[in-house]
Amino acid sequence: KIAQSQSASMNRLIMELEEKTPSLRMGWLSYEKNLKDYAAFLSARNEYKWQSVAINGRKTGGDPDLFRYFVERSFHCVKDNGRIGFLVPAVLWQAEGCTGLRRLLFMENSVESLEVFENYRKWAFHIHSSFKFTSLVAARKKPRKNASFSGAFMLRDTRYLDGLLPERQVKLSQKAIENLSPDTLALLDIKSDGDFQLVHRLHEEFPAFGRQESGWDVKYRCELHMTNDAWLFKKTDWMRLREFTELYPVEKGASWEMEYDKTQKPYAAKLPEPLPKIGNCWIAADADHYRNLGYKEMEIEVDSEKMTTFISHEDLEIVRKSNSRFEEKHFRIIPHGIYTPLYEGRMVHNFDHCRKKYIGGEGRTAIWEGYELSEKREVKPHFYVSITENIYPIANRLVFCDVTGATNERSALGSLLGPNSLCGNSTPTLSFGNSKQLFSMIAILNSLVFDYLVRFRVSTHLNYTYLSQIVNPRSIPEESVQKVLSLSCTTPELALLWEEEIGSPWNYDVSPKDPWERAELRAEIDAIVAEMYGLSVEEYARVLTSFPLMDRKFGALEGDFFLTESNDGIK
Repeated sequence: KIAQSQSASMNRLIMELEEKTPSLRMGWLSYEKNLKDYAAFLSARNEYKWQSVAINGRKTGGDPDLFRYFVERSFHCVKDNGRIGFLVPAVLWQAEGCTGLRRLLFMENSVESLEVFENYRKWAFHIHSSFKFTSLVAARKKPRKNASFSGAFMLRDTRYLDGLLPERQVKLSQKAIENLSPDTLALLDIKSDGDFQLVHRLHEEFPAFGRQESGWDVKYRCELHMTNDAWLFKKTDWMRLREFTELYPVEKGASWEMEYDKTQKPYAAKLPEPLPKIGNCWIAADADHYRNLGYKEMEIEVDSEKMTTFISHEDLEIVRKSNSRFEEKHFRIIPHGIYTPLYEGRMVHNFDHCRKKYIGGEGRTAIWEGYELSEKREVKPHFYVSITENIYPIANRLVFCDVTGATNERSALGSLLGPNSLCGNSTPTLSFGNSKQLFSMIAILNSLVFDYLVRFRVSTHLNYTYLSQIVNPRSIPEESVQKVLSLSCTTPELALLWEEEIGSPWNYDVSPKDPWERAELRAEIDAIVAEMYGLSVEEYARVLTSFPLMDRKFGALEGDFFLTESNDGIK
């Protein structure tokens, strides 16, 4: 049940369970204390010096992980020239928090061979099928100059170990690793020598996105945490019972306006005039309305500004329970406060901030329904948040999905987002110094070439550590901006951006609804970005073979043919 609930619903469930079984709380606190004490004990010991190292003056972080201590401890236990075999999580090769261990393995000792396996269809372990693990052999001795070793990645069985897949072998060296990941020494899940040669060339010709020489003026932000900030999240049922009013956009000829259901609005509540023209949102009633209802009145301070807030009788009763996990701030209402959609990963896709709408359920059992491309979109989230209480300046920005997979249909999913919504931690955002960089990165991140490079680095998450290491050109041609906006501006939430950049009023028809028309625009952007990367036809064909699941709904175009890789290259 816990796994199937989240935020306030989860806290209420925990309260109910603790009322039925009082020993649960003490048991959890004891378990939590034991873990923290053990981690503190290991961290305090001076012999584990490779758990955290400096990268460009900044210490690597991450939660303590037992396998990381295990790897370093192994070198304490073996004599000089002794050899060690490991079977550990493959996050060893890519997580920023494991940078110190990679320096220990590649620069202080000698790796002889390594293999990375994917738990495809749970062939190895009865855990998630996207879990990756690695086997490696290392010797406790300094590496020889220009030494190389064999590696193989994304293996789905043991045939490579039996010598049956020699084409999967990739020759690695410290120099090659430093070229691909100069700061972190992270390895890429490269399946063949042909991929290695292409990726190696691109890393020699283009700077990584996160490096100063790339020229990108970018700020990364994880705006709201789905657990730590859950007290800010409001559901529609909760708002309706506290006499909020839902505002929604309505098409009016070639334009649109904000309206509300007059049969649902509390009769005595007053709404601000004019209504905020920002797309789907909820708005709280006025202060006098809540005073007349007898709600408790409180004064708070947000970003040095004093505000009057209210809390209902029902919510006060929950707060005052002896085992309550709630505070008054969890239920406070800001009069005339505007509550806008909280973006989660299911809502975001390539050039699409409104891919799915929330239907019902919680946690892993939550039901989301996808929109057809021909449908008129409405942003329908699970939660809403008060933009009044947000202390950070929000502008037009790029939102991307953190949760992903290297073998998904697409691994990099990003879209434009307007200034009146906030995002959970599964949808981090990138803001840029100017709109040209914003539109350029939307095009580049959603391109097949960028996605191809992403797939070599990710396992189940695409965080900024991985994103910052992807090499890419600086900007797209000016004439491509309208293609990006045409694909992206599907709802009124991006109307103002369209009008500022294009100079004409936004309406629901500015974004194509026909799947083939959208696919053609995407293909044009893909071709532009591929040309910016300097790819040959054969190299671009190699990129395309990396996406076998893409656009399965659509039939082949006239003249299409199947691409496959052989020992003689792409055919």
